[in-house]
Amino acid sequence: MPQPISEYTYYDAMGLAALVRKKLVHPIELVESAIQRIESINPRLNAVITRFYEEAKKTSKSKLPDGPFRGVPILVKNIIHAIEGAPLTCGSKAFRNYVSPQDSEFVKRLRKSGTIFLGQTNVPEFALMGITEPKLYGPTRNPWNLDRTPGGSSGGSAAAVASGMVPVATASDGGDRSEFLLVTVVCSV
Repeated sequence: MPQPISEYTYYDAMGLAALVRKKLVHPIELVESAIQRIESINPRLNAVITRFYEEAKKTSKSKLPDGPFRGVPILVKNIIHAIEGAPLTCGSKAFRNYVSPQDSEFVKRLRKSGTIFLGQTNVPEFALMGITEPKLYGPTRNPWNLDRTPGGSSGGSAAAVASGMVPVATASDGGDRSEFLLVTVVCSV
């Protein structure tokens, strides 16, 4: 059975991808490391709301695209970043049963980059608040101070990256609807 790597949190996404390219680690080891971190840390933070562990393990053992993030575990924000067959609730009870019929263009590109989806992160309802406290899933806490918020609307992604669950997660900016990868986080709210 593949084991997590002890140095997992020492590397950023590009560093982990370089280890995979050099065949120093196998993607399944990175997936197991991320799962271990999520299961250990998430109960305190509530950053990850949906898990795709079995699919991630299966994907990590298959032929991945030779993209810049090949083998790197990633979490995806649960709004606009639609994953085929996965819930897309937008943090709202009104959409609690909605399942995305297809990948968004952004998710398609992430797949081509070689990332491995481990789950989805918490968001405020419809991403309308500067704090991540949806009634559907409950509040996400700041990993540096559990009495504080990691902010919003990408608070789940911010908390996941800041706590070392994954080296990278998706985020978005509602002002211009841009989508990006969250790789550096400051949680000070």
